[in-house]
Amino acid sequence: MGRVLFGIVAPILVLFIVWVFGNPPATSMFWQTETGVVSGHQTRLVTTGYGDVSKTVPQLSIPGRDALLDLNLNNFDGAEAVIAEWPIGRSVAVKLSPSGYTAYPTDDPRRGYVVHLAVMVLGLTIIVLTIRSYFVAVDVGTYLMAGIGAVFVVLPIGLCYGIWTSGDPPATAIFWPSQKAEVQSSTVKTFPVGNGTNVDRAIVFVRPEGGHEDRQVLALRPALFEARSADEIAAEFPVGETVRLKRSPSGGLYEPRWRFNNWLSLFISILAPFMVAVGGLLVFAALGGRNGARS
Repeated sequence: MGRVLFGIVAPILVLFIVWVFGNPPATSMFWQTETGVVSGHQTRLVTTGYGDVSKTVPQLSIPGRDALLDLNLNNFDGAEAVIAEWPIGRSVAVKLSPSGYTAYPTDDPRRGYVVHLAVMVLGLTIIVLTIRSYFVAVDVGTYLMAGIGAVFVVLPIGLCYGIWTSGDPPATAIFWPSQKAEVQSSTVKTFPVGNGTNVDRAIVFVRPEGGHEDRQVLALRPALFEARSADEIAAEFPVGETVRLKRSPSGGLYEPRWRFNNWLSLFISILAPFMVAVGGLLVFAALGGRNGARS
């Protein structure tokens, strides 16, 4: 009974939780894809762990749908920044939630599947070993070897994907193309972050070279272990100066700065192939080895 519970039922339950829950869940890879157009913006209070926070979201019109859909974004930028980044008339490819009220950008950094697929590999390995144990004697050592091997394969793959693609901007920003832009304004504003706490942020708008509209430089904040105040950040962008920025695949502009997540990504990427090789050998040995006849 314990073998069925922990070797089959528990992995299936974990896989269900990992794939079904999340914002958005991993099952969003199967959702309908449409192209929407920003038709307006709405500001509402959102309850977070820091209290109620005002959040502005773009609203999309989708062909064949009468009601507008909220575009679920991975940030709490002020209304001015959201409207500048998502102006009325902008087209965006989205995944439609089955609820019919929300859409997610197809390039949303939260929509990553490598970790979920890695967990699936680990879960299926445990299930296969459990089923195999009914035909070939599998001792605790074999289970342990396969489990450790699967973790050694899954963990570095999941870490590499997560550390390279998470964050705003993610570590992959070092590979984004550069974009020259002229600074149009550089100010410091105070924003409430909930629970009576305020924070100063540098707000910088630039005009990309060859462009006709001002764009906000995103995620202007001190990096980890970096002591830069909002005033110091704003001072690095004098009005009228031409600066070089990084342009994300979705068109967002970011400060070209080597951050802590870049160093961490580099370290994990060097270590990962060795861990995967060791894990693969352990799993192969566990699945290929025979432990004698069943007792």
